[in-house]
Amino acid sequence: MIAVKEEGKAKMKKTVKELELQWAENQKRKEKTLYEEFKLTFKEEQNNALAELSITKDKELNSAQIKWKEREDSLIKQVRELQFNLEIQLSKSQEFMEQIHVQMSEEREHHRTQLEELQTEQKQSQEQDMTESQL
Repeated sequence: MIAVKEEGKAKMKKTVKELELQWAENQKRKEKTLYEEFKLTFKEEQNNALAELSITKDKELNSAQIKWKEREDSLIKQVRELQFNLEIQLSKSQEFMEQIHVQMSEEREHHRTQLEELQTEQKQSQEQDMTESQL
């Protein structure tokens, strides 16, 4: 009986050890499965986050490009307006210069005429003085 009890205890210990080993192996398999699932989930979430980030960056880049294009168009418009205004001012300046040139020509002609008249008068006066002095 004691031997049977001892044998029963030994079988029980053996069974407990086998169960513990099975339980440990089972736990390792579950742990490995969970780890693989976690890795897969993490990779999927990482890929989703990167895709979302890429989409967000693309939107930001498109928005920035649109703003730069609008700014470029605005600057081109301003340059064209300035160029137009400069052309108008240049045209006005040219017209003004032409008017001044005409006035200067008229004044030169007037002064030339006056000078000729004065020279003629002086010549006549000298001739008259000479005629009077000869008398």
